Amino acid sequence: MKGQLVFEFVVSTVFFLAIIMYTINHLNTTVFLYSGDHYTNSLESKAWQISEVLVRGQGDWTEDPPLALGLANMWPELNESKISDLETLCGSDREYVLYLLNADPRIHGTRLEVNKTVSGSEVTLLDCGRLPHGIQTAMATRFGISDADKKLLKVRVWYW
Repeated sequence: MKGQLVFEFVVSTVFFLAIIMYTINHLNTTVFLYSGDHYTNSLESKAWQISEVLVRGQGDWTEDPPLALGLANMWPELNESKISDLETLCGSDREYVLYLLNADPRIHGTRLEVNKTVSGSEVTLLDCGRLPHGIQTAMATRFGISDADKKLLKVRVWYW
């Protein structure tokens, strides 16, 4: 009788450990997929948030440097002088631009680009930042109209 109880205990322990190992393995393989999706979604959300601030916001350009970024006069019209001021600011103090966009330069980065369509070709008005190689990025593309000559403007934001 004692031998049978020990055998039943060993069998139940093996089954219990097998179930625990299966559960851990299943969690290990599926949680990774969801965490990757979450990271991608958070990058895309931040890229769209930055593009929304730039395209819809008017910003506060009364001081130098500006207190808030925004390129719009009134949606969908974008101010070309604000775009050139942002180009200048990006060239002189890129970390301040990242601070205004609420992106920590030690962890995250952005690339901003504004192109104007003239006679079927694109002319770059703003090019701020470089894309890193080998890092997952998210991109948001928005459109507006130039206040100067009513041409189409394409605003692209990359975030990583």
